[in-house]
Amino acid sequence: MEITDIKPQVRQPGRISVFIDGAFAFGMTEAERARYGLAAGETITRELYDKIVGELILVKANAAAMRYLSYRDRSEGETRLYLSEKGFGEDVINKLIRFLRKYKYLDDAAFASRYAADSFNLKGFGNRKIAFELARKGVRRELIAPAIEEALESVDLQEVITKILRRRGFGAEDKEDRDERYKAVSYLTGRGFLREDIRSALEEYDG
Repeated sequence: MEITDIKPQVRQPGRISVFIDGAFAFGMTEAERARYGLAAGETITRELYDKIVGELILVKANAAAMRYLSYRDRSEGETRLYLSEKGFGEDVINKLIRFLRKYKYLDDAAFASRYAADSFNLKGFGNRKIAFELARKGVRRELIAPAIEEALESVDLQEVITKILRRRGFGAEDKEDRDERYKAVSYLTGRGFLREDIRSALEEYDG
């Protein structure tokens, strides 16, 4: 392996980016570069690379990830993006993600289920909006539908929709007003609720 370039980091003054075989490998301080004797144009053995990753980079990546995960639930995709933006290379991120999965710091199936339940109950989102947000957070498609179905087992959709309608001042008499009903349906559709769920909730709505 060859150290093809060493560049100062623009976003983090005092740190440098090390490129190996043309690809970003890891970031470090100038003092750390000197400690490990790295220089552009020179080769780096797998032994030294693994030593740097194990002693320095993974420790920093793990600390960054733990801080990030301590604030709230995160998906694997969110965590990958955060670590990448922090300047960690793909190889380091992959190693750390495997560790976080193993010890259940990351569990996208559980994350998706909790997110779906909270989105129904606390955010007033419907199925489609929840599915979109989970996909945006990098949750794999095959985990999304089961998570929503699981959440629906403990969610009363009619109650969720009723609360939204009441907050918007939609009265029982508005069900018979074509324009008001259209506005309500459009709003609820925009929040991701399915047409059949909206129709059912409106039929039972008593204001």
